[in-house]
Amino acid sequence: NNHELKGADLILEALEKHEGDFVLAVAGKKELKHPRVLNLGFRQDMPALYTAADATILASKYEAFGLVGPESISCGTPVLFADTIGATEVLSEPGCYRFKRNADDLEKLLTQMSERFHEGSLRVEIPSECIHYPYVFDDYLDEFMLYDSCFAGDNEFVFTHSGIKNFNPDKSLDDYEIDDFLDVDIFADTAYYNNKYMVVGHKPTFSISAEYAGKIYKNKKFIDIDCGCYYHTAGGRLGCLRLDDFKEFYV
Repeated sequence: NNHELKGADLILEALEKHEGDFVLAVAGKKELKHPRVLNLGFRQDMPALYTAADATILASKYEAFGLVGPESISCGTPVLFADTIGATEVLSEPGCYRFKRNADDLEKLLTQMSERFHEGSLRVEIPSECIHYPYVFDDYLDEFMLYDSCFAGDNEFVFTHSGIKNFNPDKSLDDYEIDDFLDVDIFADTAYYNNKYMVVGHKPTFSISAEYAGKIYKNKKFIDIDCGCYYHTAGGRLGCLRLDDFKEFYV
């Protein structure tokens, strides 16, 4: 739903440069207004949408992995991924096509995809040959630790991947759905508990504000420890937080 973070502006710029008739289908609660955009709304039938699409595109400013990659490829649909997407390291052509994160490079790739489409060679015939790590999504989720907690000093800490959707402080963590833990937006005013800390690490802190690039973000009882070390060229680095006294360490 965060179109700016997901690179919608870059994708639309590339589409405007391209002479073909591509339409960008967007699944999510927040609409994207543009003549070449088809807003599908919130969907729970993603496998069917992947299969119906000619290609899946992701141009995020950053993405630690990008599960839409193996999900789409497994449905026979190739993905067009910016070089800022972590999954490009374990996905290959003809399942995953990589582009430098700029409109010109994406436009060139769109031209190649258009040619493959008209040749009838765009679909991924053998998905397993394009996914180079053990990928069975259901098994992965079954083994996934959705949250953890501990006490340090006089404080209690709850650890999740990216926070919790539809959060209710009176609700047990065991009562949330898996999807509630997987991809939650983080903002400067993000807050959860009043009596314990929520610690996350999915979104690099520079996505909250440029002033937090390479720094641990703390706001009341909320902490984001992802200092963006993967994006070192943007000022990211590895950050560590000692919970006993909140002392910060950086590499």
